[in-house]
Amino acid sequence: MKPISLVITFIVIVIFTIFTLSFFAPGSQTVEREVTINKSIDSVYLYLKELKHFNQWSVWGSADSVIQYTYSDTSGIVGAVANWQGADSISGKGKITIEALEPNKKIMTSIELIAPSALKTFSTFSLTKIAENITQVKWLFEIPSKKPWNIFNFFASLDDEKGSDFEKGLQRLKIEMEKN
Repeated sequence: MKPISLVITFIVIVIFTIFTLSFFAPGSQTVEREVTINKSIDSVYLYLKELKHFNQWSVWGSADSVIQYTYSDTSGIVGAVANWQGADSISGKGKITIEALEPNKKIMTSIELIAPSALKTFSTFSLTKIAENITQVKWLFEIPSKKPWNIFNFFASLDDEKGSDFEKGLQRLKIEMEKN
């Protein structure tokens, strides 16, 4: 009977530890990167709010040779949607929705991954006019973590894992914007 009580005690301690740690673990993971683009803030804002442009410079879409996109009839406004479907191992299935727009300041989107696993994230582009034809773009990406799964935020870093993808994407955005 002693081994059973030890196993039960161990399980209770593990559950209690996980529960306790979940109150101290961060409730989300974020990645934030920025780039300076030699274009007016108007041009950058108009370009970024069109969801079809995202696929021209993001690194994820270009890594998937079978990915296909569809767009809502509305474009560049709150509620506009871009859907994608690609290889499960690379991009899967999902959609981006414009949640809020602040002209020449912010573009806020939600990104919903549907398959192969479900996840909802949030992304914000913040624009700052540096000079007449120079705009700083900050890209903030956030993945909320529910308790008790948020304890994994102690051990894994979205910034370390995906930060370079955001840097590459912003560099591609800069090149795309400055060549036109």
